[in-house]
Amino acid sequence: MDISSLNINKGDTKAESVKKTSFLGGIKGLTPLKKDTFEYSKKPETHVFAYDGCYEDAAIREDIRERILSGACLTDDKLQLKQMDDSLAKASQLPSNSKYSPLGRPRTNRSSGKSFYICENLRQMADNNGVRGKCPLYGAKNEHRFRFRLGQIKESGIETIVDLRSEGECSNKAINILDDLGMKYVNFPVEDSAWTRESLEGFADYFAAINNGDFYVGCANGQARTDLGTAINYVFNKEAKNIPEFYYSKGSASRVSIKKNIEQIMELIKKDKSIVEKWGWANYEEFEKAVSKRFKTLVRSIK
Repeated sequence: MDISSLNINKGDTKAESVKKTSFLGGIKGLTPLKKDTFEYSKKPETHVFAYDGCYEDAAIREDIRERILSGACLTDDKLQLKQMDDSLAKASQLPSNSKYSPLGRPRTNRSSGKSFYICENLRQMADNNGVRGKCPLYGAKNEHRFRFRLGQIKESGIETIVDLRSEGECSNKAINILDDLGMKYVNFPVEDSAWTRESLEGFADYFAAINNGDFYVGCANGQARTDLGTAINYVFNKEAKNIPEFYYSKGSASRVSIKKNIEQIMELIKKDKSIVEKWGWANYEEFEKAVSKRFKTLVRSIK
């Protein structure tokens, strides 16, 4: 159907306007969460287009809006886009003011009609410079779906994938596809109570990836190891500012294990104090003073 044939009139009732625009759910690139809702504003000279549950980005919404207004010959009042964005944010895994918020919105499987998320367990990082969640480098055997997921991640502004899994958990195929898309890959294996002097060598690359921003950090499920990985960043990364948001609640075994792991790492650092200079600290004295305060803050958030 051509948009110009809609014949939307200012005097149409809500039911009439919905009927005339109900076909929009079938437009390529537009996927509704629930029944389309198109309403008129009370102002007679304007038309309010409130599309509840549209998952697509602002450019697509803008295109649909323009097409409706053009076909109806109605005045453009910006269609209360803020109201639309607020309704979208309610279903998002990320706050509405996050630059990565489109990545956290649910999508709909066109075949089954079921909602799903491109990325699971997604959370905004405390310093607002990236996101955390289930590592997206899984399912590379289905290359089409895998490339789609990474493409959506890249379009949201993410440039680097920080993989907290062990080297054996990620396939070379997945890393090669990531490289094809022009995205960076950093592997920083996080294992409970398995820290060694060699482990500390990887801290510099990990912190650099976080400090550069626009990153996605995660483990197999975006839960326990990701909690520990973000805690390590907060305590030992000189540029970190805010206490991270953890997946597991206070007092949980996972939160308690964070303290144990941080203490183990601190003991290793004492045996080779100069290593902190590779992480951007001027010297061990500066490092010890700052880390001591951060560790106390972290412990209070764990209990």
